[in-house]
Amino acid sequence: MYDIIQMKNKIYIIEDNQLVEKYDSSEDINSLEGNIYIGKIENVLKGLKMAFVSIGNEKTAVLPFSDLSNKYNDEQILEKLKPGNKILVQVKRQEIGSKGPKLTTKISLVGKYLVFMPNDDFVTMSSKLLNIDERNRLGKIVRGILPKGTGAIVRTEAKWKTPLEMQEDLQNILTKWKTIKKDINKNKIVPNLIYENLDLLDKVITNITPLKINQIITDQQDVYEKYKSKIKVVYQKEFQLTHTLEKQLETSKSRKVWLKCGAYITIDKTEALIAIDVNSAKYVGKTDAEDTFFKVNKEATVEIAKQIRLRNLSGMILIDYINMEDTLHRSEIFQLLKEELKSDRSKTEVLGFTNLNLLEMTRQHLNG
Repeated sequence: MYDIIQMKNKIYIIEDNQLVEKYDSSEDINSLEGNIYIGKIENVLKGLKMAFVSIGNEKTAVLPFSDLSNKYNDEQILEKLKPGNKILVQVKRQEIGSKGPKLTTKISLVGKYLVFMPNDDFVTMSSKLLNIDERNRLGKIVRGILPKGTGAIVRTEAKWKTPLEMQEDLQNILTKWKTIKKDINKNKIVPNLIYENLDLLDKVITNITPLKINQIITDQQDVYEKYKSKIKVVYQKEFQLTHTLEKQLETSKSRKVWLKCGAYITIDKTEALIAIDVNSAKYVGKTDAEDTFFKVNKEATVEIAKQIRLRNLSGMILIDYINMEDTLHRSEIFQLLKEELKSDRSKTEVLGFTNLNLLEMTRQHLNG
């Protein structure tokens, strides 16, 4: 169960008295992820298989050919992507540094239990739904209620939900999609915003689902009024974070994070990747070097998983552990990281050690 603290522009998610996620809506106020636009094709680079699309933002957005609907062949793609043409797109990834937003024509709308995809024709399951019988049951339910020619991703939160609950969730999404289509048909301005994604707190609540939320603590009267009939909400005008949470928050902003054993990790972000380095520092251990390094790396792995989630790190992540000669030790670290990342709400993939003994993994950005 989660406690959510909402203070002015800040949102903190607490699990087992630990700060596990944090968001700042003042920084996120211009976040475009999930927004749907009628865009205008500005340029097409056939060799790089991408188009540049104006969506009315300061930076021109990028539409890779791979993010076009699967129903188009190469010839149809080039016909559709002519400069000056208008195109319905959704922001898949927020702009990063000098890179503009990344777009897709594979529209998706998120509900409590389903991600509805009006332009696709398949049903797939969250990778965290592991029970085969439950996957089959949910697949049968969803295929039976989806409109013909549409698709869906069944979310982890759908586990053990009844057909009626699934139907109600889909109906809410379809109502939203119907409104979007009306706005598309009547809109003559290009480029233009057609659908703006939920505000940050709405996103968090929808993605976690109210059943997993113990309470919301807020210093905002309007937030209290909005959610009090749906979730337990505690209104405290002068709410203050505890010393423990303040300390966790401060740690999440530091490049260097100390471990209990006296070692530390450093976290550095670049446009291309995130580099995490493990340093033994003060820790010398009481046995041989290999055993010492293994113990440091184990403690570091637990902290790395926490910091990745807390800082919402995304993209390619390379972890430079203290060198371990024992292949069994490397295997245990690999498995430990996978296990620690299971509590992360975002999709992660631990790929393994490279030839240079760097542990390689990827994580999707979690937008609330």
